[in-house]
Amino acid sequence: MRAIKMRLRRVSGTSPFLNCDVGGPGKLYVNTAVEPFIAKGRINKRGRATLIGVWQQDRWSNGGARGQVAAFSQDGGKTWKRSVQPFGNCATPKNPFTRVSDPWVSIGPDGRAYSTALLIEPNSGASAIAAVTSIDHGQTWRNFRFIKVDRNPNLGNDKETVTADPNKSGWAYIVWNRDTPTIGPTWFSRTNNGGVSWSRPTVIFNPGKGNQTLGNQIVIDPSSGILYNFFSLLIGLNALNPPVFIGVQQSFNRGQTWTRGKMISQIKSVIYNDPYTGMGIRSGGNTLPEVAIDSRSGRLFVVWEDARFSKGRINEVAISYSSDQGNTWSQPRRVNPPTGTTAFTPMVSVNKTGIVGVSYYQIQRQNRNKHNLPVSYFFTHSLNGGKGFKPPLFITGPFNMLRAPLEVSPFPPSRGLFLGDYQGLTTVKNDFQLFFSKTTKGANPVDVFSTQVRFEK
Repeated sequence: MRAIKMRLRRVSGTSPFLNCDVGGPGKLYVNTAVEPFIAKGRINKRGRATLIGVWQQDRWSNGGARGQVAAFSQDGGKTWKRSVQPFGNCATPKNPFTRVSDPWVSIGPDGRAYSTALLIEPNSGASAIAAVTSIDHGQTWRNFRFIKVDRNPNLGNDKETVTADPNKSGWAYIVWNRDTPTIGPTWFSRTNNGGVSWSRPTVIFNPGKGNQTLGNQIVIDPSSGILYNFFSLLIGLNALNPPVFIGVQQSFNRGQTWTRGKMISQIKSVIYNDPYTGMGIRSGGNTLPEVAIDSRSGRLFVVWEDARFSKGRINEVAISYSSDQGNTWSQPRRVNPPTGTTAFTPMVSVNKTGIVGVSYYQIQRQNRNKHNLPVSYFFTHSLNGGKGFKPPLFITGPFNMLRAPLEVSPFPPSRGLFLGDYQGLTTVKNDFQLFFSKTTKGANPVDVFSTQVRFEK
């Protein structure tokens, strides 16, 4: 079985928010498209899938972006068109929030798309979780709803995701962390009417005083209907470099009740600092797991960045899997070959034949200097359920990471060059659809690109 990369296509373009002046303090990186995510919809009569991707447009140095843009394709990713989502003041002038972050999208069995965002007002410290829907494949968006709003700057919402139920049209689930000065539990809301309304938010995981969750994400077994919520558990809210563990909990009744949660593995990552420039890289994989499920077998997969394979020197891609509904997990294995350079921001997905695909960035050794931090993008796959991976397929690069927006959050783990805490990866039949950001030499410092990886015998 041989993996073949198809044509690379630019998806994003010039910012639709160039005339918007709101946003508050910080440096604005105009025409940057970062943190993309992608969802697959139904297969049409021509055998092609509807795809919808979303991303942050025009990132600020101290968090958030001017707005959120969507791209949609009805020919399996060959051509793309864009639409503006009604999140934030730049898209909707009456919206009280001026910044948007954490884009996510999911598509239900009836073709309805659900998209969410974190809304931020930096001057006041207010935050909110919001959702919209689309019934025309992402061309237009409606049913704007606030799921949770906090005006108190001591109460912070973060890292929401939405998952459409593959078995129940009109049902979808949102999870996120909501932090207070003493605790950061997981919150949950669901809709059963296609996003017209959402249930009253409730806490589904209590991490204990002084701790918080992060990166909550639901995957659903289409055979059993079990909902799995994966998350990171950070021990010590105020610690400079807190221990981080990956956890999972289950719901057997579409989110009405949840199990207490089980720990999978500790994330043993390190913070990257470029020796030539002193720059860091802000990547989600060192604290945020990414997850997938094999719809045929129900096997669960989780990937993240980990330094255990290099004895704490550099981060590489780790994977663990479970074949018994998340009750027991394999020992973490290295996904990428040991090249001696940092690999970051892994994504995972499983195609209809059970091939496990993982995409990731990796720093390159060639032409490194104070003006160039070369990074390439790769894809690798496993034919034996995650036990071993084939040599990686080169997707694109090297590109200069120094052109990416620089995050200047006061918290050291969040400082660094930023393409997103995650990227997009999904499957269309036997193919893998990659949806990711990279820097360019053109007028747009960072654009979103898409490509397919196909398999032939």
